[in-house]
Amino acid sequence: MMYRKRFKTGLVLVTLITIAAVFSVFYTPCDPYVMDQTSRYQPPSGAHWFGTDNFGRDIFSRVMKGVGVSLFFALVTLIASFCAGTALGLCAAVSGGILDRVIMRLINALNSIPVVLFALVLRSVLPDGNLPLTAVMTIIFIPSFVRVSRNEAMLAKEFEYVQFARILGASWLRIVLVYILPNIKAPLLSTVIIVLTRSILIESTLSYLGVGVQPPVPSLGRMMFDAQSYLFNAPWAALLTGGVMVLMICSMNYLGEGLQHD
Repeated sequence: MMYRKRFKTGLVLVTLITIAAVFSVFYTPCDPYVMDQTSRYQPPSGAHWFGTDNFGRDIFSRVMKGVGVSLFFALVTLIASFCAGTALGLCAAVSGGILDRVIMRLINALNSIPVVLFALVLRSVLPDGNLPLTAVMTIIFIPSFVRVSRNEAMLAKEFEYVQFARILGASWLRIVLVYILPNIKAPLLSTVIIVLTRSILIESTLSYLGVGVQPPVPSLGRMMFDAQSYLFNAPWAALLTGGVMVLMICSMNYLGEGLQHD
């Protein structure tokens, strides 16, 4: 019952956050890029729900845009890492032998490097831009899908009906698509939620460190970094921006917990 309530709570919050992110593409209460020096450090009010920052920009509008940016990078990263990681994992499980050992050695090597450090190293050798940032985040999360898909496929391919289909001459491609993938969708779905959540954290962390999304595009991580410089003048900037980020992470965790225990 507890997990069902968490699932419902997470679903409602994720839906509202997604709606706000999509809505921000077409409309925000104020222009998130317009600076107004006469409206600096305005507290939350009816005109500015989250107040204004050190440039007089509406924080609520920038948070809406920032949520959209975070979700965009998270979704692109999720799709790319899911496709690449699952394909590699299934290939390793089906082929076995040398190819399996080579793939898993590479995955183990990637997992041995701290995520943020690895991301910073990659960002230092790649040019700025959205595509290199997406590539870095994708490389980071490929191992998660490789491990899950490979381990689950190793178990699934030993099922009797899979062995029977193989004896009847079914190709490995058909076996993977028809018999193995449907049996590993539950652990893959759990991994999807985890990767989606961690992608938001990594993007925010990289933006906070100055190597993620670049100004003037709003990013929750970059906004948290900027809010440090005027924390005493406008503490609501850091508190409300950070609160939205925490809400995003918690809602996705609730959704993931509900799916795992469904």
